[in-house]
Amino acid sequence: MKITRKKLWILGACLLLISFIVILIFGRSYTFELKVSEGSVVEDFSIDLERDDGKEIAKISDVSVKNGELHITLDAKSRGKTYLSVTGPDNYIYYDVVYVHRFNIMTINSYMGFTRGSNAVPACGILFLLVLLYFSISELHKGMTESLYQYKNVRNLSWSLFTGALIINLLLFSAGQQALVSRLEQVLHSASALARFVFPIAIIMAVLLAISNIRLLRKEGFTWRNMLGIIMSAAIIIGTVIPTFLTDYVYSHVTIVDFHNQRAVWPYLDLLVTNLVLILVSYLEVVLLSTIILTTMAAKRTPAFNKDYIVILGCQIRKDGTLTKLLQGRADAALDFSKKQERFTQKAPVFVPSGGQGSDEVISEAQAIKNYLLSQGIPEDRILLEDQSTSTAENMMRSRILIHTRKNDASPVIAFATTNYHVFRSGVIANSVGLRADGIGSKTRSYFWVNAFIREFIATLEAEKKNHRRVVRALSLLVTLSAVLVYLANLL
Repeated sequence: MKITRKKLWILGACLLLISFIVILIFGRSYTFELKVSEGSVVEDFSIDLERDDGKEIAKISDVSVKNGELHITLDAKSRGKTYLSVTGPDNYIYYDVVYVHRFNIMTINSYMGFTRGSNAVPACGILFLLVLLYFSISELHKGMTESLYQYKNVRNLSWSLFTGALIINLLLFSAGQQALVSRLEQVLHSASALARFVFPIAIIMAVLLAISNIRLLRKEGFTWRNMLGIIMSAAIIIGTVIPTFLTDYVYSHVTIVDFHNQRAVWPYLDLLVTNLVLILVSYLEVVLLSTIILTTMAAKRTPAFNKDYIVILGCQIRKDGTLTKLLQGRADAALDFSKKQERFTQKAPVFVPSGGQGSDEVISEAQAIKNYLLSQGIPEDRILLEDQSTSTAENMMRSRILIHTRKNDASPVIAFATTNYHVFRSGVIANSVGLRADGIGSKTRSYFWVNAFIREFIATLEAEKKNHRRVVRALSLLVTLSAVLVYLANLL
């Protein structure tokens, strides 16, 4: 059965209903398990259950001593609040509060305290996340099969990594019987846990981005564009570290309001803001990590040796009409791929130099590339010139039109050659103009990667903004609702 987003929402609603039904069925009774002295018997203890204005809130249905534990089972009778007190030998005293809610659901210790069946909540949550993980991985596989060069692949990889981290967190911290309010707090603390999970990767990314950016500034000069890596590094560190330190500072030094008063709104407001910032920053860090992974994959990937055409994307040439090192690298990458393909399959591709003439260029970029190919022994009948384009989008679109108008080339197999950090973006642009092609990356200085990663990160946020907004809204709603319920539980 194909999983769709609509079906995911329906599944989520059904699992929520199942959790409620499980609590409804099992939550009508509760068994206290109290440690007592070895050899104790039931008659040693005095058990009292107070009434609320003469109304029986709960009833003691069973009392026994097993393996050094006093077991007291209560059954819910009517809505209200009562108190269980137990006294025994050697000054043994136990006291607890019992709430009976609508539908006779019983909670112990607090308004949203311990209840039977509460394990259904994390179990259903994990099941939903597993289905969501399967959906994300399936969508990623489908997208990667269609084409590596799609921003939706970054989105689906992000969802897969983020969901997987949440599942690990729930599996580690959801075992055992917990109060309902603890389940809600677990949702909140999953944000900080996720931040800690992502933190080492985030710091490594931040340091590498900063180092690479410093090298870029030293080599290429100071511009705001060349500062993107340092800005991103600072944002990662601030967004991950500051919320936690700010909370510690507030609790230790701020005296205007009492953050230690558990019945006041302030500690829960701090809980909400801190965890909301952490979970959203963690999500954005996962998107950045996914961008780096796919951009690197695109740059390192070697296409199949079955190409009919190789489009060489132009860029700035020298004043004398020869190729810059950057552009020569692209041409050499195309030539190297062609030689390997001819060696393995005896199939010689046609080269398509692509690039118009700028106002400060003596000839078109395409002509400069053609001249270089001729100097490397490529015959002219294997060169198809495209010398009108002024952007990467035009490179791809005009090359596609030129290739498809040739005789006997109804369904050509195409590759494009560009600088390695530019492969993913070029592939996305090619798809957008209807050109299905694989990328060939030429090597360049590593410090150029920093702007490529950030550019693609911003581009995927923009391209998939509707889907990312849905995730942000869902996470914000979940964290906010959990914080409000935790506050109400402690208030009541």
